Amino acid sequence: MLVGFSTIRPMSQETISKASAYSVNGQTAAQPAAANPMVGPAGTYQPKKKSHWFAKTVVTLAVLAAAVGLGRKYLPNTFNPDAVLKEGAKWYEKGLHYATKYIGKAGEYVNTYASKAWNWATNLFKKSEKAA
Repeated sequence: MLVGFSTIRPMSQETISKASAYSVNGQTAAQPAAANPMVGPAGTYQPKKKSHWFAKTVVTLAVLAAAVGLGRKYLPNTFNPDAVLKEGAKWYEKGLHYATKYIGKAGEYVNTYASKAWNWATNLFKKSEKAA
């Protein structure tokens, strides 16, 4: 039989009565790092930063619409919505065909309504000049 094989020993009274690392026994103990996320390293208040997710989304959509509109205007052969798919096209040629076709349609839509908005805005200023 093996004697002294187990390393499990009973805990001493000193270990049992020892204060834990974050307890307060008449003195201030160190707080854990995640105790208060609003307090910085120097103890100053750091407000939560605003994400502006809606404004970023609107700007991204405007940039994409401008890119599609300009692509249709300045690359009319590339983004032609009337293009015909050739017989026996491979899968990637079909994908490019449909992508450019629908980008061309989106570009026409953006250009049509952007020109209407531009004309409306310029007519507003022309009316205000005539009134003055």
